[in-house]
Amino acid sequence: MIRRKIGKALAGATVLLMAVVPDVFASGMVVTEAPNANLTVEQAIIFGLHHHPRLFEYRHRVSAKKARIGQANAHFLPNIGAGAMFGTGNPGVNNRPYNNGYAYSPFMPLTYDRIGPVGSAGANQTSSLFDASIGATQMLYDFGRYLHLTRSAEKNEHAAVANLVTRDAWVILQIREAYAHLQLDNQLVIVYRKNRDQRALVRDLTNSLYKAQYKSKLDDEFAQVDVLKAQALLASMKYDVRTRVARLNQALGLGAGGAKNYFPTPVQEDLSPVPPLPNLVKIALDDRPEMHSVKSTVGALKEYASSVQASHYPYLSAFGSFGTMNQLTNGAAYTPGWWSGGAMMNVPIYTGGMIRSRVEANRQKALAETEKLRDLDHRIRYEVVSAHERVLTDLYNVKAYTSAVKEARLGLRLAQAKYESNLISIVKLTLAEVYLLNTRADLAKSQYQLAVDRAALEFATGTDYPRWVKADGTPRKNPRLD
Repeated sequence: MIRRKIGKALAGATVLLMAVVPDVFASGMVVTEAPNANLTVEQAIIFGLHHHPRLFEYRHRVSAKKARIGQANAHFLPNIGAGAMFGTGNPGVNNRPYNNGYAYSPFMPLTYDRIGPVGSAGANQTSSLFDASIGATQMLYDFGRYLHLTRSAEKNEHAAVANLVTRDAWVILQIREAYAHLQLDNQLVIVYRKNRDQRALVRDLTNSLYKAQYKSKLDDEFAQVDVLKAQALLASMKYDVRTRVARLNQALGLGAGGAKNYFPTPVQEDLSPVPPLPNLVKIALDDRPEMHSVKSTVGALKEYASSVQASHYPYLSAFGSFGTMNQLTNGAAYTPGWWSGGAMMNVPIYTGGMIRSRVEANRQKALAETEKLRDLDHRIRYEVVSAHERVLTDLYNVKAYTSAVKEARLGLRLAQAKYESNLISIVKLTLAEVYLLNTRADLAKSQYQLAVDRAALEFATGTDYPRWVKADGTPRKNPRLD
């Protein structure tokens, strides 16, 4: 019989696994098609929110916590079940408690005269007995044990949603950073290619002047070294572009199905002033989903502790059952059927300190989460301050390098005018062009850093994700309109 039950359990588990696996592959976690290579940063964020496997992981966790709420609420509803028993034995005629079926159920109103002995004419022969019944129990009063358990499950579900939103915000930040870095590297490839060409031109001109004895051997060798450095810088940047493409694929939740290259569209530069730091800190402490998660976890632990505390008090419930018993050897049966009903009260008298220990364990967990909340408060303050100061620095650098590019262009125009008037050589004109290219590269780097640090500041203050996801962590269909 035990082997039969184990076999049925394994068969049930196999069927359950076969039912779950198709749902996993149908949930959208396996991505086989890459997005458009010319996608904008908004399209990249939307794609990532719908395909990143880490987000599906946290969404399943939310679903699991929601199921826990239903599990807790089930204690308020009736519990109905049916069962059957079949057995054989050789108890002997005089073993009336066994013959009357007392070994199977303490509530069966049977008598020895009604059912008869399982033996026959006093013989010690083997007999068979079959028992079937249906019963129900209903909780009546539990001093709030399951009410607090339900509230604890609800707060755990709120914490799971906040964790999902935190992960949404993290994916948005990773995509924005990867997108900006790829855009920078593509721009630098163009700049460094022009820089290599200009360096090669300077090298050729310097070599010609050296052969005409207008330049020294040292000048000629320095010009060749500059070309080699420019070539190495360009090659390094090309390889770096491949790395940034792989990084963007990873941020989008793509593996082998990612695109081989992307062509980012220019992101509008944001040079607006930064709000005051105290306002940003207050916003962050109010809006960061991590704060909501820890606060909900603390509340869930306190509710669970109250549920465990209620276990000190009696538990009152009602029960009822109806069934039949048949003696298969001689055909005797208890008809029309046995029944039982009434109320039960369970009172814990001594539990070895189990309840008290569980209450203390949850109290300590709540204290640990409270300390975690304090630590998170300090970390968020630091993140906001750090991102705020970096953005201020980036704004200054962008303005400074923008002015430097303008000055470099004016210098190039002046060099061109002097060259046309035969006041300077072609070498100095080419060096002015190289200086402009280097200044443009510095400006591109400062613009990239500003975009990345603004994204980090919006993440630190918790102000970016509401545009892309709803309060329950699910992506918005249209971030511009929802």
